[in-house]
Amino acid sequence: MKTSARALMLLCGLLSGIATGCLYSKPLKWNQTNRESYRRNVSAWTRTDDIADGMNSLATTRVTCFSPSFTRAIQTERAIRRKMSATEIADQLADSNSLTSDYLDFFVAMHTQNFHWNDLDQKNGTFQIKLFVDDLEAINPVKIERLTDNELADWRTLFPKIGPLETGYFVRFPAPQAPRNLKLIIAGDPGAMEMAWVFAP
Repeated sequence: MKTSARALMLLCGLLSGIATGCLYSKPLKWNQTNRESYRRNVSAWTRTDDIADGMNSLATTRVTCFSPSFTRAIQTERAIRRKMSATEIADQLADSNSLTSDYLDFFVAMHTQNFHWNDLDQKNGTFQIKLFVDDLEAINPVKIERLTDNELADWRTLFPKIGPLETGYFVRFPAPQAPRNLKLIIAGDPGAMEMAWVFAP
């Protein structure tokens, strides 16, 4: 029964990804305004992975990279939804540009079979997260913020695929300058999850 249920979930996830553009094929631009829809931008900058024991899922994660390109896309979307003025939008985008020049944030939504494992924000937690830029040495985060249930409820309006059982985190690293590729690894004793982004020259 568990095997059939997991197989069905995997199939539904694949079909959902195809239907919503999750299988994004266009090359990513690190710092360029994207004229496509917000929904397409979310698909382009989001990666998923899981840890499985046979057909039993031990952990799943969904990660969105807040590159300068995606940060502009989400801030523009929020401004439109909030009916902000042109001046307010310009100020908000200026603040975003300043932030992304110093830091790179990742929005992580994670679910674990054992809720005690879902402690990414703890110093000696079950899972540790590291960033690799251009296949060089691992970089540790400078900040990990675990979202409250109330905060995550707000973010679900912008990331509707986040499920009710997932825990949200914002993970911050020093900002890379014009990277060729990024690899984010969340790993611990249960196993490892790996997400990668490759950028067009």
